[in-house]
Amino acid sequence: MRSIIYAVIVSLLSTFIISAHTPHAYASMSEATPILLNQHIPGTITDVAQKDFYKVSLPSDGNLHVAMKNVLNASWHMTVLDDKGNQLDDITTDKSATAENSEVQVGLTQGDYYIEVENSSNSTGVAYDLSTLFESSPYFEKENNDSLATATPISFDHPYKGNLSTINDQDYYKVVVEHDGNLSLSIQQQSNASWGGFIFNSKGEVLEYINNNKEIPLSASDNFTQIGVAKGTYYIQIVFQKESVHNPYTFSVGFTSSDFFEKELNDNVTSANQILLNQPYTGTINEYYDNDYFKFTLPADGNITFSMKQKPNASWYAYILDAKGEVYAWNWTESGQTPAENLDLTVGLPKGTYYIKISPYYFATDIPYQFTVKYTASPYYEKEFNNTLSSANPILLNQSYVGILQNGNDKDFYKVTVNQTGYVEFKMSNLAPGMSWINRILNSSGREIKRFTTGYSKGYTLFKTYLQKGTYYINVTDNGTTLTYPYELKVAQYSNPLAATQLTIKNNKNKADVIAISKAAKGDVIKVYNTKKQLISSKTSTGTSVSATVKQLGAAAGTIYVTVTHSGMLESDYTVKKFSKE
Repeated sequence: MRSIIYAVIVSLLSTFIISAHTPHAYASMSEATPILLNQHIPGTITDVAQKDFYKVSLPSDGNLHVAMKNVLNASWHMTVLDDKGNQLDDITTDKSATAENSEVQVGLTQGDYYIEVENSSNSTGVAYDLSTLFESSPYFEKENNDSLATATPISFDHPYKGNLSTINDQDYYKVVVEHDGNLSLSIQQQSNASWGGFIFNSKGEVLEYINNNKEIPLSASDNFTQIGVAKGTYYIQIVFQKESVHNPYTFSVGFTSSDFFEKELNDNVTSANQILLNQPYTGTINEYYDNDYFKFTLPADGNITFSMKQKPNASWYAYILDAKGEVYAWNWTESGQTPAENLDLTVGLPKGTYYIKISPYYFATDIPYQFTVKYTASPYYEKEFNNTLSSANPILLNQSYVGILQNGNDKDFYKVTVNQTGYVEFKMSNLAPGMSWINRILNSSGREIKRFTTGYSKGYTLFKTYLQKGTYYINVTDNGTTLTYPYELKVAQYSNPLAATQLTIKNNKNKADVIAISKAAKGDVIKVYNTKKQLISSKTSTGTSVSATVKQLGAAAGTIYVTVTHSGMLESDYTVKKFSKE
């Protein structure tokens, strides 16, 4: 009997002792104590192995603050868990008690979550004060969002807040772009912390990076970057930079819909953006090693001018290329305080596909640039590459062609056919003052036979020479300061003068006098001049002979001057013909 009574007493005493030391919360998630939001919860860890669990239910998406009062010389470790026990964030309280509280903030979706409290240092038997605060809002990070697959969906033009739990934490956000346009990322600056921000495409390729540097004065506004993108899904990644663990960040993503922004990735000829002619485009160089490529197609031979707006304190290289990367023209923009409005690169090209390459030169990263490829369709422009005899541009007689030397080593070659032996005129026009070109006339073997140099004043230079029937080349080179300035070249052949024997003159009395021309060609224009070289008659031949009439040459004998102009040629020299008196 005594043994039975003793056993009962021991059992009751054990129950009393255990009950006296049981904490408010139980030692597993399944037995966690439900608590209300925005409340203080007191507790005590009585054993180093003890863990207190609390359950909170969030009525909507928002931001959960979990805080604990700091106690001198004692610290606790708090962990926020999802309903599967996955850690979302954690913190160890500050036992130096320099601040009143230690706190974590976690952006979460509606649902149930857990708080785990355990001893960290000297906290057994010391009362703790745990509190929660909830901010309901769709504009917080939603953990876990540590990968592209779990990225938090966000909207444009809304500030979003998030928090990095460790230096290795990475927060991902997802945006859907429904039209081509310009995507921007802005991270709010703070004086005591900084973050890195990345923009990814759906393949996980980095399109742009932003360094939110805490050393930049807050007066410099938020750190900002932008990038042109095609329709699709994109991701924002926020990472640790400096002192940014448990330091909330704020960022926003903006979008401007347009077909006329650069679309990354376009870092080579293969990935070049297709662009329209005569349409302004905007782009951004993202890093010092970034190259932006654009592709355009000429439907016919013509002339293009690449025109890029110049900006003070920033400069870009610009190139016009073929598909093999060979350069037709290049230059860089001015970066002075008052640069000219545009950098213009002009080049004549045959029908086909070509490329623009833009690279950074001076402080050009993250500074938007704007350019237009202007196009004029015409067969009467130089067509690069025409730097050798074999690649010479064929040109027509009596037709003006516009060309331009791209650099000091550029040579422009043209090929012309002289249809008959006679005088040929070369006309070179300066389209800007102070320019001069050297023009070499080569025979069909490429040997120089003549040359002339243009004057420096605005206007034109004429050079007339006698050439045998055949094929000739004109080689145009620089004579100083002509680079990127256009010239105009025209080659014309003079009609050979009429033979005096082709002319018959009837000096009639009391009726019009007649000048008959034999062995004419259809379309020949016959002009008759008096001794003062004044035009007195003109007639176009419709066959192999033509007659021009003059009201009266005069009763006395005299002299007239007659010229012929063949189709597509210049007017001939005068043929002098005497006539008898009436």
